Amino acid sequence: KAAFPFGHGLTYTTFEHSPLVNETCDDVQDCQLRIRTDVKNTGHVAAPTVVQLYLEFPVKAGLPAPFLKAFKKTSSIQPGSTEQVVFDLSSHDISYYDVGVGELVKATGTFHAHVGESSADIRNSLR
Repeated sequence: KAAFPFGHGLTYTTFEHSPLVNETCDDVQDCQLRIRTDVKNTGHVAAPTVVQLYLEFPVKAGLPAPFLKAFKKTSSIQPGSTEQVVFDLSSHDISYYDVGVGELVKATGTFHAHVGESSADIRNSLR
């Protein structure tokens, strides 16, 4: 077990993440998957946070899971306030290197998305 998991950081406040929403993303070129969450500062001090998106590929891809696919730093969120965080994933983001083929292959099937403050602090998942 790592002493400090990937993405581990310190803050003077606490944050709550709303349930993840999978949205269509026709308005962005090469957007294959859009995941949205709202981050609320539930503490007493204004602060930013870094929201991390981890993605589990479909089982047939044969990959260990989950992979860090994106992260976004919020602005400084005031106590009691909320900021929306949107992740737009491209074809490259949902592809993996297939050794048998010798190139990147776009995965098809069911993905599972997770967001959190670090790899050991997953707040919500979308299955």
